[in-house]
Amino acid sequence: SGIIEELKRRNFDVYIVETFDPCGMMLSHLISPRSVILQSTLFLWQQQLDEVGIPRELSYNPSVSTSHLDVNSFWSRLMNVVGDTITSGAKSLLRGQIQAIFKRRFGKDFPSLREQTSCITFAFINAEPLYDFAVPTL
Repeated sequence: SGIIEELKRRNFDVYIVETFDPCGMMLSHLISPRSVILQSTLFLWQQQLDEVGIPRELSYNPSVSTSHLDVNSFWSRLMNVVGDTITSGAKSLLRGQIQAIFKRRFGKDFPSLREQTSCITFAFINAEPLYDFAVPTL
């Protein structure tokens, strides 16, 4: 609590956060910087895309858990959706538990991870255009 108050007193202009672990994003609400920048050491994965508000096009983009996607095969696309659902479900459980901890500690009105992530200023990602798959942007 003393550390959070000290960080808030510093009045940061920019707060750069990796959201693989959601605690950093949850802390951004407490620190109240002017701008929040999401950075990812990987491509944006399922939960990050959902939280930022970018649609996941599973019919032609493989999910994190898919090693191969044949867009011409119904079964390949179905397994892509199944893998994505399982991965997202597991991550959602963990992220939900972290949100519950913050709500318990800082009050029921504490904004959700999705609410906070949807307000980022920029997203810096480590993507290779010849390797990673294009996703729609807003």
